[in-house]
Amino acid sequence: MIIRKASPEDAREISLLHKKAFNKSHFTANFSTRVLNYYFDNLIRYNLFNYVLIEDDKLIGYLIGGIDPSVGVRAFIKSHLGSVIKTLLFNPGFIPEKISELIKSNNAANIEKVPTIYIIAVDPDFSGGAGKKLLDEFEKDIQFNNYKKYILSVRKNNHKAIKFYKRNNFEFYSESKYSYNFFKSL
Repeated sequence: MIIRKASPEDAREISLLHKKAFNKSHFTANFSTRVLNYYFDNLIRYNLFNYVLIEDDKLIGYLIGGIDPSVGVRAFIKSHLGSVIKTLLFNPGFIPEKISELIKSNNAANIEKVPTIYIIAVDPDFSGGAGKKLLDEFEKDIQFNNYKKYILSVRKNNHKAIKFYKRNNFEFYSESKYSYNFFKSL
């Protein structure tokens, strides 16, 4: 397995893996592949800690993280608002969640800025410690940049991911209606 920094050229393969790893219960998995390519292109361009995991010339995992990952999301929404609205209209069950996230992000201006894993995914057909390898690379980079902790959110119904985070020494610190928030001290 090879881990390297993700680049915008990886957006298409990341998009395909994203659709495979997350079912339609994940909002962005409902984007067309073309729109999802733009989404990941923005996330990669606006965030510092992005990695892909390659095995046998195939992308099998990715991690997108930064100090404020929402900057890439906002840039994407600004340039693709019509696609976001269209996806919401065809998937109205996400509207309360997205409104809640919008309110939360507007109230987060004074929160301490720490590295955040925005999204991590591994090919569901692959097993063998890929997620741990991605976490290790992220942790190595943030420690090099003098950060001592990081955070992430996980959907409450993503039991597999929650077990993974607990196994990797994450600690619960809060929750919203839809997600649990964890941190990890290094």
